[in-house]
Amino acid sequence: MLLPLAGIANAEIDGQSLSTSPTTLATPNSLQIGYALDSYSDYFEDNPILSLQYGRLTSWGSMSLRLNAADRYQSQDTQYEVDAYPRLWEGGYAELNIGVSSGHLFPHDRQGAEIFSTLGNGYEGSLGVRHLAFTNSSVTMYTGSFSKYVGDYLFTFRPYITPSNVGTSMSAGIKLTRYFEDADRYLRFSVSTGKSPEERTYPPNVVTVRSQSFGIAAQWSPKQATFVSPSFSHDRQEVSFKPGTYVGIDKVSFTVSHRF
Repeated sequence: MLLPLAGIANAEIDGQSLSTSPTTLATPNSLQIGYALDSYSDYFEDNPILSLQYGRLTSWGSMSLRLNAADRYQSQDTQYEVDAYPRLWEGGYAELNIGVSSGHLFPHDRQGAEIFSTLGNGYEGSLGVRHLAFTNSSVTMYTGSFSKYVGDYLFTFRPYITPSNVGTSMSAGIKLTRYFEDADRYLRFSVSTGKSPEERTYPPNVVTVRSQSFGIAAQWSPKQATFVSPSFSHDRQEVSFKPGTYVGIDKVSFTVSHRF
């Protein structure tokens, strides 16, 4: 089973995936609630994030509205995001993201844009940019992806390049996804390494640190039109104020979505 590229591409902005959006006009709406927790082995408080999302599929593509809420360092913050995935041509589409918050646990502004296109023979490529702005700092990241479909499997390589006034940092990740029945049921493994910005760990500044990560994620449907999506990853991440010292981060998330 070779799945259609533009229909199931792993188009992501900071972890958000098309797999949680409606995929047929018969069920164009979706509601999703999610909980994520970053648990640190030392130095930092746990980082819980609650999210609520509404998505809709239209004739031109799909879009979603999302609210993220965090409670950390005796502070609360709420982030509002809009994602859109307009079709551009046959086998091509864009991924657009805008987010704002009033506190300092999330970036007060974030934008992202990426263009995806099929390349033929089961290949897909993309080019994109991300921008995060905090009160005292900001960062712009350039990214892209190169994917290959082989039967029920999808292999994706994604690099990140981040210029700054102290030099350019780079990181890269690989994902292997096994699909079952359709694009909405899958098992995914991921690994990444490099030096990249980490905005969720050190508010209110964006800090560039070394890190390595591996993870596993899945999605299945326990009942018609309802989908469950758990994930787990473990990161080994450098501490900004103690170069060469690393902290362990266990990241877990769980979302439930329903289409109607």
